[in-house]
Amino acid sequence: MSEIRTNEIIPHFDYQKIDTEYDIFCLETSRKYISTGAGIIDAPLMNKNVRAVLFETGRRFYVLLNHSEDNFGNMKKILSDAEYGSSMSIMQKKSSELEKYQLLQLLINGLTAKKHPLLRFNNLTGHLYVFRPEWTYKSKENVIWSIPTIEVKVMEDCLIKLNVRTFTSTRLRSKITFTKRKFEEYPKYVLSTDNSMSRKTADDDAKTPDFILRQIDGRKSGVKFLNISSETDFEATKIGVLNEVAENFNERYSGMAAIEFKTIAEYTTIDTTATAKENVKAVRAYLADKKIILIDCVRNEQSGMFCENIVSLINEKYNCNAKTGSRLSKNALNIRLIHNRDYYENGLNDPHQDDMSGFTVQHITFEDFFHNSKHAVSTVVNELIIKDDIRRGMFSLFDWGCMGFEKDITFGLSTGGDSPKYFFMTVRPDGSFFFSEQQMNLLEVNEYSACVQIFGDKRRAEGMIKYSDDDILAICGTDIFTLPEYMGLSVELKSGNTALRNKESRDEYLTSVTEIRSFRRDGCDFYFIGVCGSGIQSALRNAALIRCVEQYGTGSGDFRRMLPLMNVAFVRNGRLTVVPFPFKYLREYIFMILFLLPLDKCV
Repeated sequence: MSEIRTNEIIPHFDYQKIDTEYDIFCLETSRKYISTGAGIIDAPLMNKNVRAVLFETGRRFYVLLNHSEDNFGNMKKILSDAEYGSSMSIMQKKSSELEKYQLLQLLINGLTAKKHPLLRFNNLTGHLYVFRPEWTYKSKENVIWSIPTIEVKVMEDCLIKLNVRTFTSTRLRSKITFTKRKFEEYPKYVLSTDNSMSRKTADDDAKTPDFILRQIDGRKSGVKFLNISSETDFEATKIGVLNEVAENFNERYSGMAAIEFKTIAEYTTIDTTATAKENVKAVRAYLADKKIILIDCVRNEQSGMFCENIVSLINEKYNCNAKTGSRLSKNALNIRLIHNRDYYENGLNDPHQDDMSGFTVQHITFEDFFHNSKHAVSTVVNELIIKDDIRRGMFSLFDWGCMGFEKDITFGLSTGGDSPKYFFMTVRPDGSFFFSEQQMNLLEVNEYSACVQIFGDKRRAEGMIKYSDDDILAICGTDIFTLPEYMGLSVELKSGNTALRNKESRDEYLTSVTEIRSFRRDGCDFYFIGVCGSGIQSALRNAALIRCVEQYGTGSGDFRRMLPLMNVAFVRNGRLTVVPFPFKYLREYIFMILFLLPLDKCV
């Protein structure tokens, strides 16, 4: 059985060799803090002997230099001409005096990718940003508007994170809202002809395009987590960047430092072979005595043809009674074709806000579904069935009885925010269910009090499951995610082998990103939801996050009994759901309560 690899780094240091090769200085200000992006942080990089700078937050930052007797004097000279200079003190540090994650980050910040023709490593304001020119967004005139990058960041517990950070052209400043910091307070960076980035200085031409570390309002850059279509596609992903960082690090610091990633050898797997496809038979059985009405609220020639096509697709796939209509029916499942929200921004009546009380309704938007109607049909129909289930208080697409629960099971969610609300869904052994709401009240003790308190104690609690008063589980998010066998994938792709989705290759290289897998560590259950192995695509947009399940009370609830509740296709249209599917019902109910319907219309 292949091991599961995670983003938890196990660092190895030979401190004596590091101190022989490098000097480390800590620069600390007597002020309350160093402003994020202050010029003093990038100033040391002007010295050719400086290998890297590390700044987190607070009053100090670290500088890594090639060993030299002149380094202390060089640091003093840098401070004499820089902002904060008069308030800074300099202390030389042994590598062992830094926290492991700090030393690791400092060494990572000192990496370059000179051997790679496209990848660029940029140590800016004490952080490491990696990018490829092909990720940039350009205008029709070939002007670079934004530069998405991967920030390679080591957390205090030696977890490595690969978040997308975007540098945007200052020419687009009008499209960015500045609140906490003014535009003038942001450091400006320039892109060189060799595709490396550096801080803009007085020596740079004032007309040279510059960038700030901000994203345009309403836009979010993305870089795929993994792509095994080809060597080039693999290198242009987060895992491709990680592979370059790890390989570069172990080569560059050979004999003095190395990194490896923690693995999990023992785990439980839920087979998802039967989940990759929709259970059309179950949907047909449910729709056998149901009517589906599609209402055209766009009303143009194209929308009319689109509606007829959707009706035809539904009837063909599910052999049911679907037709177009002009008004909602309380005795039918209703689909309304409308425009997306952007269309209604100029004061037009927004159908999203219409009162849907007493009706089972699913909206589809003309702009988003027109070119994807065949694949969207399953999603729309499943959403309708879930909404109808909520009104009836009974599951239709899952046989709850097969779970063997002899008592009620309660699922709970918090809306979060400054004034959170707490909602619960209790499922009876026969698959019927009901909803309830509970306020935070320290003076009142009832069956939900302990559940509410969990959300108050655990900021990262994504949901709770209650078997009994003394047996409560909290599902908590973590910063841990799984890694495929990136080194093996890189070797295979470089050799020209792109046939890596068969079972043999999945078992060897992709165990950490496929199926539903759980394991125990430190007395807690952990699990992650990958993709269905039998239906895996060449590209994965997101990593598989590992979640921790913490036990509350004196019970011994086995979370493994919940794993089949994520092995369903009707929540995310063929993709596995990352928490037990009743949470989908609960979220839908909460949305109805808070945004759409009166309470008595939803039960």
